[in-house]
Amino acid sequence: MIFVAASINNIINNLVFTGLVVVISIFLSRLINSLISYKRRFSKNVLWKSNLIALAISYGIWALLIFTLGLTFGIFIPMFWHILLMGLFFGINWILGKKLTKDEINKSLIGLEKRLIERKEFLTSFDEKLRQNRILLDVQGLVTYFYTEEGIVKAVEGVSFQIYEDEVLGLVGETGCGKSVTALSILQLIRPPGEIVGGNIIFQDVDLLNDPDVVMQKYRGNQITMIFQDPLNSLNPVMKVGAQIIEVYLNHKMDELYAEAGQFTQENNLIKAKKESIKQLLKQLKKEIDIAKGRLNKSGEIRYQEEVITKEKIDTETLANIRQKEDKFTAVLDEMEELKKKIKDLKKKGNIFTVADKWAAKIIKDVGISDPEQILNRYPHELSGGMRQRVMIAIALSCSPKLLIADEPTTALDVTIQAQILELMKRLQKEYKTSILMITHDLGLISELCDRVAVMYSGYIVEYGSIFKLFKNPLHPYTQGLIKAIPRVEKRVENLKTIPGMVPNLIYPPSGCRFHPRCEYCFEPCTTINPEQIEEDPGYFVACHLYDPKYKDLAQKARENSKNNKQEVV
Repeated sequence: MIFVAASINNIINNLVFTGLVVVISIFLSRLINSLISYKRRFSKNVLWKSNLIALAISYGIWALLIFTLGLTFGIFIPMFWHILLMGLFFGINWILGKKLTKDEINKSLIGLEKRLIERKEFLTSFDEKLRQNRILLDVQGLVTYFYTEEGIVKAVEGVSFQIYEDEVLGLVGETGCGKSVTALSILQLIRPPGEIVGGNIIFQDVDLLNDPDVVMQKYRGNQITMIFQDPLNSLNPVMKVGAQIIEVYLNHKMDELYAEAGQFTQENNLIKAKKESIKQLLKQLKKEIDIAKGRLNKSGEIRYQEEVITKEKIDTETLANIRQKEDKFTAVLDEMEELKKKIKDLKKKGNIFTVADKWAAKIIKDVGISDPEQILNRYPHELSGGMRQRVMIAIALSCSPKLLIADEPTTALDVTIQAQILELMKRLQKEYKTSILMITHDLGLISELCDRVAVMYSGYIVEYGSIFKLFKNPLHPYTQGLIKAIPRVEKRVENLKTIPGMVPNLIYPPSGCRFHPRCEYCFEPCTTINPEQIEEDPGYFVACHLYDPKYKDLAQKARENSKNNKQEVV
């Protein structure tokens, strides 16, 4: 008994010590991982996997060793063996962590490569599609200035681009480069002291800027719509959501509202005519029943309204005829009541406001809001940021526009809601066949949603073309700087690369190329001559002297100088 008790006591002690070793080992491995340089750290996912697998392997090796040497849990295992278990765990955990990290990076790279291949195939087919599609919007040499007390702000200088039908074009650049001003210029919403100085904005073969017969109200909010950055400031705070959506229909879709309401009115008129014929039928049946039920006078005459109609004796056949007519009368009367209800319902549906309410509920449901009736009766401040942005998208798409301008639609939202809004825009773009001008400073968003991209810097478009070509081989030094500044999954660096210098003051912009004070390749013509758009590949443009055949030799020297400078820094 004493031996058994001692054995149980040893087993408990060994299990407690082993458990403590395991807990301490896992705690220390996580503490060390958090303290070492982030370049050598393991991700949470890798750490969990390596901890669990290392624990199983080290525990197995340790148990095999102690049993081989004749030790059992019934005998107290010396502390040396517990320390050995900890050492095994740390060694295996480190080796596994390195291997799992490498595998994780490889998997992400393979996934990225697959996505790039799929994107390339899509864009190849899209390029073919573009050749067949007609141009929806053609912006040519757009110039917009703001006349301030300090001086003239040259916000947009000679911007030119095209948007095709059923296409998403991205407009990307730093804050203050003129993206939003370009969008507002298209809709002619530039307020004083701003002014559109020159250029052409051709929408479906109509010059919106220079054609004297153009009434922008017919286009704005109808065929061209815009989603603004902050939905709370864009929605009217004292109007319910439903009223704001219905207002769009009342401004731009009156003919369609009357047409749909007119269908109900026409149906109502037909039912009214049917009601009148049933009314006559009821009168006829009533008369026939009254005749059949006419009182017999002493001579056996049947009277109807004090007038002798006929002489006959009431028999079984007559009574059956009366019942049949009464049943028919009841059935027709029921039909009459149903028609009255239908007329009342159609009268309500024949109202244009009822039709607009129905359309508003449908568009709210289309943007992913499950309870449209409730949302339509709320004020903007009663909704979350994501809900407000969905309402803005609903208002923008309510007239099925040809072109939707989205000015940083996800800026004020958290990451989860951003992803939902992007997925929603992708789906709605396919459903409504709407072209989109996506304005953003987020290249990740551009890569997910857009077919082509225009990179803007200090009022100019510096690079413009296929998104696949831009990400694979960016040409302009500014675009190269933007892409290099993006953190990479497969590459850990201590400091992200940045573009030196600041965005220039647009009142006193630098002469020549506006990017030259920040450009590592800057050479002689950059400081004095403004670069022209050069078509490097079919449909792919870059505004940089490095690619101008006139300065080929100077450009080559500039590249070599930049390379030498980098080597000296290293």
